[in-house]
Amino acid sequence: MGNIERLEGELESDGTRNDTELMDYEQAEEIDDIHSITSSDELLKEVTAALHEEEQDDTGFDDELPQSSTTFGSPLLRTPANLSYATPSRTQDWLTSQPYIPSSPPPFRPTYHRPYIEPEAPARGQISYSEPKIKVIVGPDPEDPLFNYTQRTFFVPAALLSSNSTFFAAKLAAGNTTIHLPDFTPTMFQYFVDFTHSNIFSLNKNAADFALLPAHVDAWVLGFALGSSVFMAAAMKTLYSIFWRQRKLAQSPITAADVLYVVGQTPPGSSLRALFFDAVTAHWTRFEAFNIGNAMVVDGSGVSWSTVYNHCADFRATLAVGLVVVDKRRGQLLGEIEDYVSGRLQPGVRVREVVNALAEDQ
Repeated sequence: MGNIERLEGELESDGTRNDTELMDYEQAEEIDDIHSITSSDELLKEVTAALHEEEQDDTGFDDELPQSSTTFGSPLLRTPANLSYATPSRTQDWLTSQPYIPSSPPPFRPTYHRPYIEPEAPARGQISYSEPKIKVIVGPDPEDPLFNYTQRTFFVPAALLSSNSTFFAAKLAAGNTTIHLPDFTPTMFQYFVDFTHSNIFSLNKNAADFALLPAHVDAWVLGFALGSSVFMAAAMKTLYSIFWRQRKLAQSPITAADVLYVVGQTPPGSSLRALFFDAVTAHWTRFEAFNIGNAMVVDGSGVSWSTVYNHCADFRATLAVGLVVVDKRRGQLLGEIEDYVSGRLQPGVRVREVVNALAEDQ
């Protein structure tokens, strides 16, 4: 303990380290921290000897040194517990401001990266695109004067078509390698091909001459013709969501031209007709239904509701049965989406269910 006391007495002044007194040992030009001090060999030996003596001392020097850390240059002179791990070589590096270089490299700890896991492919994603592709010609004859859109040829994997369409499955089973679809547009068939690849139903709303409701009607009609129940369901669910979000608007999103278009594109008794008829009946009040002949034309097609009423018998029947439903209950005339997708609800079915349920309540 004598060496420690002597060193402390030489280096301390009023309880703190004084850099000017260190000039007697170090003779440094500027003393801002320990890295600017050049220690002498004599001081280095004394400090090293003191550390060796302390490591061999069982009593330590806690009682003889203040517990507060004391500044020696810039680093702290640590308590015995902290000094116990210091070695002469490391102490020498501190005093000579040389970087500490360990005798052996630290153990290697590899950085953990989450391993890439190949996502599990869906059932129809297990298709090998190296299989033969089927040639599908979409659009009318280019020389047909009744159509103003061009014809386009697609090359689609046979397994992709057969797994999503009963129409293509039957054609391929018969040995057809080239299939012609003259009644549909290339744009709509491209939507179908994209859907079979990704299972995402999305129409390009920025396309030229895009009309929201007729475009989704065309998608349902294409799915119906190809025997693709999943594509039909996707189109119908999108239409249903449009009607449901706008059910409380003062003006119905469905125009007379939209209903007439659906009637012209779908067979009698189709669930798509039922969806449009029920949505119109549920949105209108009893007064508007009674005065359908005076309904305003809200688009530039020139089609009036009276024309639809007189032309479409199933629409007329749906509207007439729904007249007995009071305004606060008319929202019930639009059924659940699952019933339209499954085909259970045909024109007039939902309105009769509501009327019968109200009659039983009375």
